[in-house]
Amino acid sequence: MTKGFHGRLTRRRKGVSEVLGTIVLIAITLIAAVAVSGFVFGLFGRYTVSATVVASGASCRDNGAGVITCTMLLVNTGSANTNVVPGAVLNYVDSSLGAQTISGVASFANPLNSGHSGMVTVTFTENPGYGGAKVGSTFTGSVSLSNGGEPLFAGSF
Repeated sequence: MTKGFHGRLTRRRKGVSEVLGTIVLIAITLIAAVAVSGFVFGLFGRYTVSATVVASGASCRDNGAGVITCTMLLVNTGSANTNVVPGAVLNYVDSSLGAQTISGVASFANPLNSGHSGMVTVTFTENPGYGGAKVGSTFTGSVSLSNGGEPLFAGSF
């Protein structure tokens, strides 16, 4: 304790020096500015990983027994691995019978690694009484992936 103004005993306060306090405030401001600019300008977006899968070379054939088999090449150009899940959808249009949508089961040796490709086979059972896909019928479809993606494929019988 020391004698202060008017001769009274006072306690000396100890704290952070003004220089150190200024440096800490500037550091906090810079960190906040980098974080905000990262979100606003996408600074951190390029470091995310995701699977980007494209289907190509799709072909479908009707075996005449109510089963359609489709094969296609899946290419993962993304930076993460993904898996093909069993669900698939096929839409096909026949000029004389109209449109039909059916679900199928995909078979693939998972995973589909980043930078790799693989053939997937999807088997669809036709709706009863439809009569089969005719030559010249068009088809579109999608295969389900574990990351929520659904690469599309298309072609004609």
